[in-house]
Amino acid sequence: MRSYLYLVVPLYLQVEWPYDVSHTKDELFKRWHYRSYNFTMAIFTSPFLVKAQENDPNGPTGTGLFGLHLDQADESWKAKIDEFDYLIISAGHWFFRSLMFYEQDKVIGCRYCQLENITDYPITFGYRKAFRTAFRAILERQNFKGIVYLRTFAPSHFEGGEWNKGGDCKRQR
Repeated sequence: MRSYLYLVVPLYLQVEWPYDVSHTKDELFKRWHYRSYNFTMAIFTSPFLVKAQENDPNGPTGTGLFGLHLDQADESWKAKIDEFDYLIISAGHWFFRSLMFYEQDKVIGCRYCQLENITDYPITFGYRKAFRTAFRAILERQNFKGIVYLRTFAPSHFEGGEWNKGGDCKRQR
């Protein structure tokens, strides 16, 4: 979602400079209000859309091992969507990491965890279940009357370096 945010915010900046109306100083949960248009844009960072924690910062591949509770939506976004007219949910690239999958707080398998006696599922397993849980959570919100857009994988679009090595989404060509 970070790349989407860096694409959209500069477009709106060409029209009007927004006011930061965030409820927190946390950079992962920001809100901007465009007064002339009575338009508020927000980002709620939840890479997996479901409840998640980092089980091991190194993990089997050196990029961390995350635990995903595939039957529990992440409350950091779920509880805040009622006030919005449009919701863009986006997830994808994080599911390529090493993951432990939980349902009803019990391990049901993993994605590339390299642990004995744990079923190793393909990337689509956790991805599909996380989206189903997210959509179910949205449908259960009685006060959410907005429109939902799904954004899945985006091709690499950074120029001048990788996303974490100085790359930027701003098109140069």
